[in-house]
Parts: sequence; structure tokens; C-alpha cells
Amino acid sequence: MSVPGGCASTVTMSVPGGCASTVTMSLPDGCASMVTMSVPGGYANTITMSVPGGCANKITMSVPGDCASTTTMSVPDGCVSTVTMSVPGGCANKITMSVPGDCASTTTMSVTDGCVSTVTMSVADGCVSTVTLSVPDGCASTVTLSVPDGCASTVKMSVPDGCVSTVTMSVPDGCVSTVTLSVPDGCASTVTMSVPDDCVSTVKMSVPDGCVSTVTMSVPDGYVSRVTMSVPDGCVSSVTMSVEAKVCLGS
Repeated sequence: MSVPGGCASTVTMSVPGGCASTVTMSLPDGCASMVTMSVPGGYANTITMSVPGGCANKITMSVPGDCASTTTMSVPDGCVSTVTMSVPGGCANKITMSVPGDCASTTTMSVTDGCVSTVTMSVADGCVSTVTLSVPDGCASTVTLSVPDGCASTVKMSVPDGCVSTVTMSVPDGCVSTVTLSVPDGCASTVTMSVPDDCVSTVKMSVPDGCVSTVTMSVPDGYVSRVTMSVPDGCVSSVTMSVEAKVCLGS
């Protein structure tokens, strides 16, 4: 779909088993766009959206077992973008978002057993970015956030037993960054944060028995940095902080 300015665009797709589904939308300024997909088992699904300034964009996907799902969004200034994915067992899921200045971006993923989940967000100045991942047993989950100046960034992950969880955040000046990890038994969890000047950074980890947990933070001048870890028996926990002068460390 190529939709010119001032338009409202809606795509609703219900796709039965064994099908391959593709939605491609190029939307100019001032448009409101919505894509709703209900895709049963055995599917390959792709949504590509290029959305210019002043647009409101929403994608809702419900993808059952054995599906491969990809969402790619390029969203310019002044846009509000939401991606909601509920993906059951046996699926491979990937969301890639490139969101320029003054945008609000939200990704919510509920991913069931046996899934590989990847969220990659590149968020430019003045953006508010939130990633929420609920990942059940046997999943490998990765969140990568590159967030420039003046942004507020939040990653929340609830990762059950037997999972490998990785959060990587590169957060420049003037940002507020929060990573919250709830990681049950038998998990390997890594949080890596590179946080420049004038940022407030928080990492909270609740890690049960038998887990390997690593937090690495590089925090320059003018920072408030906090790491809170609740680590029960049988865990190997490591916190590495490289902190320059004029840093106030919270407990």
C-alpha cells in the first residue's frame, strides 16, 4: 500500500494455515495506519512499514505455533508507534524498529515455549522507548536498544526456567534508562549498559537458584547508577562497573 498524506489506512488480515502473508505499507505525513493480523500455524509473516512524520501507527499480531514472524518499522519524527505480538510455541520472532526524533515507541511481546525472540530498536533524540518481553520456558531472548540523547528507555523481561536472556543498551547523554529482569531457575542472564553523561541508570535483577547472572555497566561523569540484585542459592553473580569521576552510586 502506498497511501498519500491525510489518509487513514487499515489492513485486517485473517490468514489460514500453510500460507505466506506479506503487508508492505508506505505512508506519508499526517496518516493514521493500523495493521491487524491473525495468522494460524505453519505461516511465514512479514510486515514492513515506512511511516513519515505526524503519523500514528499500530500493528497487532496474534501468531500461533510454528510460525515465523518479522516486523520492520521505520518511523520518522512526531510519530506514535505500537507493536503488540502474542506468539505461541515453536515460533521465531523478530521486531526491528528504527524510530527517529520525538517519537514514542512501544513493543510488547508475549512469547511462549520454544521460541527465539529478538527485539532491535534504534531510537533517535527526544524519544520514549519501552520494550516489554514475557518469555516462557526454553526460549532465547535478546533485546538491543540504541537510544540517543534526551531519551527515556525501559526494558522489562520476565524470563522463566531454562532461558538465555540478553539485554544490551547503548544510552547517550541526558537519558533515563531502566532494565528490569526477573529470571527464574536455570537461566543465564546478561545485562550490558553503556551509559554516557547526565544519565540515570537502573538495573534490577531477581535471579533464582542455579543461575548465572552478569551485569556490566560503563557509566561516565554526572551519573546516578543503581544495580539491585536478588540472587538466591547456587547462583553465580557478577557486577562489573566502570565509573568515572563525579559519580553518585545508589544502593
